[in-house]
Parts: sequence; structure tokens; C-alpha cells
Amino acid sequence: MAMKLKTRFLVDRVYISPCSSANQEIQSRDFESTFDISKLEGVVGTTQDMISYIGITSKVSLVVLDFAGLTTNVNDLKQFLLDMPNIVNIIVDQTPKKNQVTMFSRDQLLNDQEKINQFDCRTNCIQRSK
Repeated sequence: MAMKLKTRFLVDRVYISPCSSANQEIQSRDFESTFDISKLEGVVGTTQDMISYIGITSKVSLVVLDFAGLTTNVNDLKQFLLDMPNIVNIIVDQTPKKNQVTMFSRDQLLNDQEKINQFDCRTNCIQRSK
């Protein structure tokens, strides 16, 4: 999946959250993860590493696989965006399920409840290609 993100969206860095649920607070994820990410090709870190990177990098666009790939907790997403002013866009890749990619600006997600509510979406697992 990391390589697909790099080729499809030309992302520079891929982060994973190996030990969290979709509704868990983003900023509390992966503190005590024992998962060895060095075994995964193209992955540079966990959620905590991503948060550190966002904090020191201007104009960050996040690309996530499906809405639940980031979070299903709308209130936490709003707080995350308030805490991370360097995030300018979130791009949601739904090509495996709907053949669709959606881009949201920071302002859209902070000011349009209908747009941010799309992240409150988890109904069942999505089958990914192998």
C-alpha cells in the first residue's frame, strides 16, 4: 500500500498506525507500539512520527486510504486540524471501493460540518487489493 501511495499520489513519506482503531484520538496513537515498521517497505514511521513531521513542515497535505484511514472521530479530527495548522489539505483515496478521490481544504473541514461528517463513516471493513 505504501508503494501505491507513492506512485499514485507522489507522496514523500508514508506513515502507519499499526496499533489503533479508527475512532481513537489521533494524537494518542502509537505511543507504546512494539510493531517493527522497518519490515515494511516504503514506511517511515508511525502516527507519532507523522505528528512530529507535520509540526516542523509547512503546507502539509495528508493522503489517506478511505476516510477511516485517518479517523472516524469527527470531533477529534477537528481538534487535530486546530492543533496542526500546517495541514492545508486532506486527500481521501477511495479508489478501491468507489473509484473516487476527494480533496478537502483545511478550511472546508473546520467550517463545513457536512464535509467533516463524511469521516464518520465506518460501517464495515473494506477489502483492499493484494
